[in-house]
Amino acid sequence: MLVFTSFYPPQDARAILEKMLNAVQQLRTVQYHIHSQERLKDETNLTDAISLTKVMESPTRKFYIQVLSEANKGTELLYVQGENNNKVKVAKSWLPNVNLSLFSSFLTNGQRHTVKSVGFLPVLRIIGEGIKRSDIAKNFNSCFFYRGEIIYKNKKCFKIEIIDPAYSFSKYQALKGETPYSIAFKFGLSEYAIVEKNKLSYFDDEVENKIIFIPSSYAKNSVFYIDEATYLPVYQEISDDRGLFEKYEFYNVLVNPVFSTIDFSADNPNYHF
Repeated sequence: MLVFTSFYPPQDARAILEKMLNAVQQLRTVQYHIHSQERLKDETNLTDAISLTKVMESPTRKFYIQVLSEANKGTELLYVQGENNNKVKVAKSWLPNVNLSLFSSFLTNGQRHTVKSVGFLPVLRIIGEGIKRSDIAKNFNSCFFYRGEIIYKNKKCFKIEIIDPAYSFSKYQALKGETPYSIAFKFGLSEYAIVEKNKLSYFDDEVENKIIFIPSSYAKNSVFYIDEATYLPVYQEISDDRGLFEKYEFYNVLVNPVFSTIDFSADNPNYHF
């Protein structure tokens, strides 16, 4: 990784982020490999996983995931919105094929996110909400910073850093029907942070009328590398007051590839459903 200073006038963090948000919003299909590292509970080491992911966002949300790392290697997940009772088909070598809820503990065990967060759309929500909050507080330039251009995996990228100097947890009274996931989705926060802080068990635990603690923003400090060619955030490094808790590296990214119906079908001869 090489960091260098551009000879062109300094870039504006807001302009780069707005182009990134627009690029994510315009995605109809995407395919990528992702190397994810996540901190769970009180562990000091990050869990490590690599997977191949295909996503269709429009006109119907669909995804296929194949785990490539040693832990759970070969596991496949397939989801097509509106089909299979909106459940995820799961193929795993040592288990019979099963259909599970998006919030199933089997799928969320050892994960900081549910499979609903697959793709780049969570970044749209998280950063979009962060910008809204900073605009209300009139402190955008104190939270969002352009840190120059870098070469990452042979691609020119913009480096953006986001800092919440007042990162903290505050009390929140959950509304009717709310869950950690729905609260996180509404405010652009980390669902896992809410579950962990409040010693909850699942992302879809009902917390209606309860007083719970939620973070002031998604993270205390975040670093994003935004591919200059696609404006997608291909590297994400995210920390809280305890240090690094998420790191995601995207590679072999294909923007708006043409998928056939077989790409999201259990009848695909290359799948094992």
